[in-house]
Amino acid sequence: MAEAIAARLEQLKTEIEELRAELRETATREGAIADLDRACSVSDRLDALILDFLRVKDQVGHTVD
Repeated sequence: MAEAIAARLEQLKTEIEELRAELRETATREGAIADLDRACSVSDRLDALILDFLRVKDQVGHTVD
């Protein structure tokens, strides 16, 4: 079970990184975001929060088992 959770976390991490790259590419290409540095900073912070949430959720799941 722990291996499945670890694999899922890695998959989610990869998907998050891909979405962040897509956000940066889209913003740069289309000029959709006036302040690209701020948008990238927000994206980076969001990634950190998502990963932290997943880690905590995983720890709680192990406690419950």
